[in-house]
Amino acid sequence: MARFFSRKQRRHLGILSGGSCAICGKSLEGVFHADHILPWSLGGRTSARNGQALCPSCNLKKGAKHMSGTPTLRPWQQSAMNELMSAWEESPSSKPLIAASPGSGKTWFSVVAAQRAMADLDIDLVVIVSPSVNIKEQWRDCFRSAGIKAHARADNEALRFRVDNGQNPTEDWRAICVTYSQLARDPDLFTEIARRKRTLVIADEVHHADDQECFGRALEQLAEEAALRLALSGTPFNSTGGALAMCESLEDLDETGRAIRRAKPVYTYSYGNAIRQSACRPAEFVKVTGSGTSTYKSLANNVIWQKVVDLARANRTDSIGPLLDPDGEFFAKMAKDALTALSDIKSVDSKAGMLIVAKDKDHGARICQMIESLCRVNPTWSKYQTLEIYNDTPKAHERIRQLERDSTDIVVTVRMISEGVDVKRLRVGLYATDYRTRMFFIQFVGRFIRWEDRLDSTQHARVIIPAHPDLILFAREIEQMIDQALIPGEADGKGEKPDAKNEYLGTETTAGDDGLIYRGEEENERNLAQLFFDKHPSLRGMLPESLAIKAAKDANMGGSLHHPSNTPEEDWGRKNDQLVRAIVRTDTALESFSDGDAHRLVNNRANRAVGITRKDKMTPEDVLKRRHAYLLDWLRAARSGTAWEDAA
Repeated sequence: MARFFSRKQRRHLGILSGGSCAICGKSLEGVFHADHILPWSLGGRTSARNGQALCPSCNLKKGAKHMSGTPTLRPWQQSAMNELMSAWEESPSSKPLIAASPGSGKTWFSVVAAQRAMADLDIDLVVIVSPSVNIKEQWRDCFRSAGIKAHARADNEALRFRVDNGQNPTEDWRAICVTYSQLARDPDLFTEIARRKRTLVIADEVHHADDQECFGRALEQLAEEAALRLALSGTPFNSTGGALAMCESLEDLDETGRAIRRAKPVYTYSYGNAIRQSACRPAEFVKVTGSGTSTYKSLANNVIWQKVVDLARANRTDSIGPLLDPDGEFFAKMAKDALTALSDIKSVDSKAGMLIVAKDKDHGARICQMIESLCRVNPTWSKYQTLEIYNDTPKAHERIRQLERDSTDIVVTVRMISEGVDVKRLRVGLYATDYRTRMFFIQFVGRFIRWEDRLDSTQHARVIIPAHPDLILFAREIEQMIDQALIPGEADGKGEKPDAKNEYLGTETTAGDDGLIYRGEEENERNLAQLFFDKHPSLRGMLPESLAIKAAKDANMGGSLHHPSNTPEEDWGRKNDQLVRAIVRTDTALESFSDGDAHRLVNNRANRAVGITRKDKMTPEDVLKRRHAYLLDWLRAARSGTAWEDAA
């Protein structure tokens, strides 16, 4: 394939440009450079469809960026790109989902995917749907840095006027960035735009789009008219257990037997894999109790502060609220721990910053005042600069984008930078909100784990949270991913696990108030043996581990629990496995046990309760049904605050 455009191709690109640079829009004045939209070095074709006319200045800037290696895809991105292109080529009507850890590089991956779609699959327009104004403007900037003319400030009225008057609604833009709310206000408008041009729809943070809600319905309507689709999320699940719009999904059951819909990614990149490949840095959690501060690993063998537990049992919706009063001793302890963590990290990274997420604006203002008072009396903290950013802050989104470049040390906000914001220098997080869902927690942690090439390989983040059972559960899941990532020999030469494309974000099955069971698979021998014995508890202690591993491999057990089983026994066995894991994570009386010991204790107690030793008098299905009823009672008792000794 020719490396350079021919004279005929150059003339054609000049005519198509309308005399303006495709990036900056300035008049070309008869002088322009013929540029590959998808770089030739990345496989882009030397064709008019993959070409654009740029002014010399824009082309040199874009070319320099490419020469420095910016477009080079990470190993996981290249693997995901292969899966995505295969999905598009095999079935243009497919709805591929890329589930990648927050901070791992989904945006840049998607921009390169859009470039390839334009170059090889005749895509004329990319419509990016994102959750906020700030995030859509980040998308615009990323597209522009790749040499694609993108617009993020087109309002529905202007677009509607052009559509109704027979004009080109997107003018010469190759990409337009909108929010879910903007799409939902006039879904017919964007459907008509997609009808007029071959369109790729990218749904960013697709977990915002429940297919039964207005965002999801609008996205589905747009997707039906689009030529290609791509969904993205670091937390691809729905707290209601419903399906996500523009995603393939499978029917499954939660720990209570309730039917839910589980998103089915074409490729999954876990936080653990991101750590292995230096795409993300590990997070260290500091749990603050009433009597002191400890990390998860030391806290696991201690009783959680009784006041927190009592509050949680009395009122699960407001249990954290009293602990987050900026005038209280507990929150003062959290703030001091956060400031200490910031000063520790700043000793090796002077640019490091801290983010505090508050309950609301008034709460944030009080936190800011308290933080500033602490800083004034401590010489180490006295120079720290604080900043409050809320939705009604003048030029809020511009200020957020400036955080990467300015010297602000501490930022207080509510939720507007909890997801999708790329500020790599944020290294410390203080969780000061009573909002408690797995999705929000993971997205919050994602603000601090973005890898910085300017730092060495020892970089890490620190997140300070109150020692509330829900938050400890979420932190434990992330800690387990980190531990798995740091165990030598569990990854192939590229740092990617062999089953990475089938792996969910979690390391093991988890269940919470959001009703989602979300499971990742570990294909190492230790976890395969554990899977086998969890599924066949009566064989634990009787069958050698080596034979259990072989049996698990023969049965492809590493992925079997993701899908509904074909037999009643297997289906009931899967329900029982889910219940055991839910009990271990819900019953506070089991926290002093290791996960493995807690699983064995629950399994053994359940087996004895239903007379599994007399299973010759019962069918396997009967045993599992009785065991399921017993475990379900145990789970309900645990959630009501009854100790497992009483429940069992």
